[in-house]
Amino acid sequence: MIKSIRTRFTKFISNLVLPPTPMWARRKIFTSLLIIFTFSACKKEEQNFIVNPTINFTVIDENSNTVTGANISVYENVVDYANAISTKNYGANRFTTATSDQDGKASIELRAGKEFYILITKFDNVRFANLSNISLGGYIAGEDLKERQTLFLRVTITPDDGNIIFYTTVPNKLPINISVSAISTTNASLHTLTGVYGFSNAPTAQNQNTITLYRDPGRYRYYAKSTDGCVWADTINVVKGEVRLVNLSKCESGTISFYTTAINDTLLPLTVKLNEVDTIGNITASRLPFTCADSKTNALTVTRYKGLYNYFISSRSGKCSWTGSVILASDDCIIVPISLCEP
Repeated sequence: MIKSIRTRFTKFISNLVLPPTPMWARRKIFTSLLIIFTFSACKKEEQNFIVNPTINFTVIDENSNTVTGANISVYENVVDYANAISTKNYGANRFTTATSDQDGKASIELRAGKEFYILITKFDNVRFANLSNISLGGYIAGEDLKERQTLFLRVTITPDDGNIIFYTTVPNKLPINISVSAISTTNASLHTLTGVYGFSNAPTAQNQNTITLYRDPGRYRYYAKSTDGCVWADTINVVKGEVRLVNLSKCESGTISFYTTAINDTLLPLTVKLNEVDTIGNITASRLPFTCADSKTNALTVTRYKGLYNYFISSRSGKCSWTGSVILASDDCIIVPISLCEP
């Protein structure tokens, strides 16, 4: 190679038009340029032989299925790695990235002798869940990365969150408005269920006519209310990789009706409170006794979630009052008559 360069360089020098120069000076110029040129060529050839380590990944899930389209993000320090996890902004301050192919494979080149942090993420559209290697760790020490080295890593990614699935099998409750919030916060996400789930098996994240949410592990509260006044309210524990089903078919609330048959009209209206703080309204007229199947005209009827309720009723003048308690069950109907009172 050097001989070829010297031959071409000699022809180049021979074609130059130079002013008369002593022969010893020409030889000195030629020798100096040739030495500089030859040194530069050797340096470039030496750099081309520096080979950084390569990592060949195979990405699988917890069931040993290969994962296509997993995003492999590499960070140079633990701060950037931790920020990516907490913010879920995986592209910030990333050293390099790759995506697994249809066989779950990907390859990246790193720097020898330097530590790195590997974060692999994928949103699973089938399970409606985020998968990652966060719980399994992704630290690679600098002493494990040597020049010309090729590492083969088989990395498992597992769900980071769990699912909550709301559904109903009856049409007369729709639409159902749903509010979901973590126990530790008042910020709630709002959703509306508008379809009936019509299959006998339990719904999955892929089924239509459901509300499927993915949430970090922890406790959540939900409140749901249908157009006919049915109410559901409870707390639910979300676990990684698991599904929590909430069936909004059977009403978890009931109705309480207050009425009076024979009362001095000077006492009306009667004000009704539940649990001392919940003023539900007024009774403004008397009526005949009735059952749950009858019309509730001139009765004060409210829908409440199942549980124990204390009631307090007072007349317009405040000279007459009535107190008591009821235990309301799911899909229950309770009728409370108000007895005669003489002021």
